Amino acid sequence: MVPLAPTVIKLRGYRIELGEVEGVLAALPGVADAFVLVREDLG
Repeated sequence: MVPLAPTVIKLRGYRIELGEVEGVLAALPGVADAFVLVREDLG
């Protein structure tokens, strides 16, 4: 079974709703679809 990705993350003390970010991006003129990818950069 593949684990589900989180829908809410905490970044620098702020809770970020990934679905809300996707919605705002998708609502921009000229944007047909959007998705948010969370990654941790080490270094």
